[in-house]
Amino acid sequence: MTTQSPPIQLPHEIYDAEKVPVSLWLIAGIILAILALGLAIWYFLKRKKPVTPEPQQNPWDLLNTKLNDLDSEKPEISETFFELSVILRDGVELATAVPAGKLTLSELKTKLNHPQAAEIFAALELSDLVKFADRPTNSTEARELKEKVKGLLAALREEGTYAPQ
Repeated sequence: MTTQSPPIQLPHEIYDAEKVPVSLWLIAGIILAILALGLAIWYFLKRKKPVTPEPQQNPWDLLNTKLNDLDSEKPEISETFFELSVILRDGVELATAVPAGKLTLSELKTKLNHPQAAEIFAALELSDLVKFADRPTNSTEARELKEKVKGLLAALREEGTYAPQ
């Protein structure tokens, strides 16, 4: 006696599953496509963009720009003298290994060994007198100091730039 195997039944035949109409599959596919598209748009909008560094300008050019933009006709002349001293100290730092911006004038005098050191000290002393001792001054003197600082920066630049390793 041979046993006959039962006919093969597919899963939907076993559980009496109803066929889903095509229109429901189409709606489900459209919803999934919209969700996928929304997710892709969200991802591209929220992802981190690569940072492109700005081209670095020459520090001497930045100092000259600051100096040229400085208004020696300001009502508060002591601010002009302060800014001139900061610009000059930044130039000294660029040209030498001396951290002029962090030193007092007396400390700077002991550490700076430069051909224009006497002129630099004179400009910084004048600036300090106006800033801290309330020495009377006028816009003409501020313009003269501005021109002196401009000349000192040019001389410092010609001497060469200190480049720490």
